[in-house]
Amino acid sequence: MEPDSIASDSSGEEYSGDVSKASDSSGDFRPHSALSWLDVAWLMLSDVVGTSVLTFAGVAKQLGWLLASLFIICLFPLSVYVSSRMARTRTLVIETAKLQGRDIPSVGTMGEVASNVFRSPKAGLLTYFFVYGYNLLGQASYLLVLGTSLQMAIYERDMCIYTAVGIGCASILPAIVLVRKLGESVMLCLGNLMLIVAVIAVTLGFIASQGRPPCTDSPALASDLSILTALGAATNIVYSYAGQWMYFEIMDTMETPRDFPKAFGVAGPVMVTCYLVVALVSSYYGVEKG
Repeated sequence: MEPDSIASDSSGEEYSGDVSKASDSSGDFRPHSALSWLDVAWLMLSDVVGTSVLTFAGVAKQLGWLLASLFIICLFPLSVYVSSRMARTRTLVIETAKLQGRDIPSVGTMGEVASNVFRSPKAGLLTYFFVYGYNLLGQASYLLVLGTSLQMAIYERDMCIYTAVGIGCASILPAIVLVRKLGESVMLCLGNLMLIVAVIAVTLGFIASQGRPPCTDSPALASDLSILTALGAATNIVYSYAGQWMYFEIMDTMETPRDFPKAFGVAGPVMVTCYLVVALVSSYYGVEKG
């Protein structure tokens, strides 16, 4: 007798067809095509190491190279700790439901987790509003970066920002249409990461080829440093590690969600190295903006 070809995961979604099922230690059913923690590492790097890396030249100028480096290094473990607590929270929600004899709840988004933790749908709605509302504004800023990048690429043409953003959106539309599931974007994210690293290398190489300007000062601590300036610059570094809004979604697609923190073993060194190199090289050559 053949095994049932239809099963449900923790979010209630049904899988059908010939794909066999597996169950992780938290009781979730997973297709064998689910993401591994290494796949997740590429997804995280592609999402987190993006336009935020461009801000580190300004951060190093505001803080000085020493304080900027300390913030970059010290804030990363905090990001790892938060991710591990999120993975633990997800496991506890599922295990609590099993112990109480309830159906395994859906824990695929931060809003769903909030609803289950606080036992209130209102908590989930508030989380959706503030977390994903803020994320919507962040995506809008990415569209502006896309448009201005296109303007700079074809600077000989006088193109307004509205047209540039529209063309940029049209250029990425095929990828949005073709990539229907998170797992299908792994190779796309890996390619995007390689492109980001290549752009950083070319840009820093060009800066180095110009030589260090005379009388360039690269202080360990900025002479005009204040508490407000330090906190303002630190928020840019915090944002450069901020992918928490999507971590529950990623965990929900993993073969073993408890392995999620392992992804930082690959993503962490790459993130910290990229940020440190940009900050230190920019400081040495007197670059003030990304």
